[in-house]
Amino acid sequence: MRAIVGLLISLALAAGCATEGSKVEEYVDAQTGVTIRAMASSFVYSRSVRSAPGNDLGDYITIGAAEVNRMGARQHYLVVVEFSRIEHQPIEHVGLTFSGQPRELTLVTREPRSLGIAQPPFRPVWGYVGELWYALTAEDLRAFAAGPPDSVELTESGRTLTYFTFERADAALRDFIRDIPETPTSGG
Repeated sequence: MRAIVGLLISLALAAGCATEGSKVEEYVDAQTGVTIRAMASSFVYSRSVRSAPGNDLGDYITIGAAEVNRMGARQHYLVVVEFSRIEHQPIEHVGLTFSGQPRELTLVTREPRSLGIAQPPFRPVWGYVGELWYALTAEDLRAFAAGPPDSVELTESGRTLTYFTFERADAALRDFIRDIPETPTSGG
């Protein structure tokens, strides 16, 4: 019995000394066969919405980088996902600034299924509203990593909503970028 207890204590101590794991997730989409590589955690932005005094409702967006790999043809995306405790219309536009410079990104889709993704990354467990997938170059991703925005502006039903940093994911973005080849592969 003492040997088992000693072993359990040793394992617990060893686990505490273990280095932190990868901040990048990679998986093969079980339904489509496409390989997805994405940040294990994403940047989260929030805005405060009050429905009544003292009743603060959560309204959030998450932004993360993802790569879709179809047999070596890689394409990178910036994925913007909105989730909220209040009712929303779909996002029309996202205004982003990388390293202090406004960026116009090319919207590819609002539906990741069109990219061959049946199991998309960054989906919240509650309050999903919608998502936007923007095509990015490796250079765009490096610019984003050099200066992630402190705030993000969304356009929804013709009005602009400003979201501020709630949770950063700089280490996950650095790990994601580290594995991007300097020279692009076909398709990206």
